[in-house]
Amino acid sequence: VPGKFYLNAGVYAQTANAERSATALKAAKLPVLRQTVSSNKGEMTRLRIGPYDTRAQADKAAAQAKLLNFEPSVFQQPQK
Repeated sequence: VPGKFYLNAGVYAQTANAERSATALKAAKLPVLRQTVSSNKGEMTRLRIGPYDTRAQADKAAAQAKLLNFEPSVFQQPQK
């Protein structure tokens, strides 16, 4: 969603690893988005957390994800 904040939670080559991570994030009540992306290594699954209306909300979610051993990065979807 343009203008919203998201967190990059990880990119996975193996679907099972992506599913395990998504399950952990959902258990922590974090909204998870899955995207299939192509890379030079083949199809990958990208997990994102969000969307959030404010940077503060995204930062709070990032702190929660860090407790689950994720290293999320916050970004804002560009306005179109």
